[in-house]
Amino acid sequence: MHPSKRIAGSEGDVLAGKKVVLGVCGSVAAVKAPGIARTLMRRGAEVVCVMSPGSEHFIGAGLMHWATGNDVIMGITGKTEHVELFGSKKGEDCEGCADLLLIAPATFGTVGRIANGMEHGAVDLMAACTLGAGIPVMIAPAMHESLYKNQMFSENVRKLEACGVKFVPPRLEGGKAKIAMPDEIAAFVGREIGKGAGALKGKRIVVTAGATREFIDGVRFISNPSTGRMGVEVAKKAWQMGAEVTLVAGHLDVEVPRYVKKLDAGTVEEMADAVKSCKAEAYVLAGAPGDFEVGGGVRKGKMDSKKAAELKLKPTPKIADSVKKWHPGAKLVVFKAESEAAGLEEKARKRMKECGADLAVANVVGGGRGFGEVKSEVLLIGRQGSKKVIGTKAEIAGALLAELAAYLGR
Repeated sequence: MHPSKRIAGSEGDVLAGKKVVLGVCGSVAAVKAPGIARTLMRRGAEVVCVMSPGSEHFIGAGLMHWATGNDVIMGITGKTEHVELFGSKKGEDCEGCADLLLIAPATFGTVGRIANGMEHGAVDLMAACTLGAGIPVMIAPAMHESLYKNQMFSENVRKLEACGVKFVPPRLEGGKAKIAMPDEIAAFVGREIGKGAGALKGKRIVVTAGATREFIDGVRFISNPSTGRMGVEVAKKAWQMGAEVTLVAGHLDVEVPRYVKKLDAGTVEEMADAVKSCKAEAYVLAGAPGDFEVGGGVRKGKMDSKKAAELKLKPTPKIADSVKKWHPGAKLVVFKAESEAAGLEEKARKRMKECGADLAVANVVGGGRGFGEVKSEVLLIGRQGSKKVIGTKAEIAGALLAELAAYLGR
């Protein structure tokens, strides 16, 4: 085994067992290709690289051989590489066929040629063969912004989208349409061919995440240590499984990817209003809305820190108690955190009964556990049974959404 392949699956198995052909075109963004390949591999994929003649001005085949651990295709030879990889769908007399063609970066010229049935080199021919076989094609463009906004380019994109081609939108910065980041490209690939892809297709999912802030005066507030990581991972995984996702976000310490729609909600009231206004088939309340607010309202201005002050706290409304009233028929997932393990499942089931939840995720927090951790241990509780899930929050999100998909299918 090539040493580079040892990274396979080091960041999850969403693409395990999948073969991705990475087409690299003649753009300066070709220097990003090794990182894209390695990101796909870390999620379990095998990657084979095919390079256009123009790409050799920016990177060499030796680099991509190192990155992928596979020989690089520089042109079509007597091996008929395009037929070997994309002659037909997997399982249809094509044992070694790939699951997806990813062209990243794709240039203005490459997109135009593919859209109009023209061929100049191995990448173009691979795309033509892939479209003919009905295998997924994904394109991540990179070019100057004026080229990206060219009407002919837009027409070619629409033409290819009508054929089922998926585009990963670039980042418009400094007059450039810069190629999407490797993690984002890998997420799009996962949504197309990854583990669980399509399981939530057509479903609308609302996820809450992060801590709210209940203000004491104009500058001070009561909050909690939630980073929002769990909710963000649920939103990302639900999107990867094909859902239309809305993330209602309090204060977050983690980044939300561009492909997830985000609504900001600073307080419990704002979070509740957002959940109420969003129509969906399922609501996953992974957020950490504050349990208390200051009685008598927010003090004006800034309180004098040299003077003693007394605060009277009153409970905030529980969002979970109202979801089934606002959205009858929707599925509800609640999170239950306790400071001790004793009676955890019983307390979670009591909470489920109170608010009519279909699923609950229960865990122990405090003392360095729960908040901010990448790895965690939870109880995933359904109406009929429960199971322990230990892993990263991304893995826990996957287990939770697999259960939710089954509930939504009933």
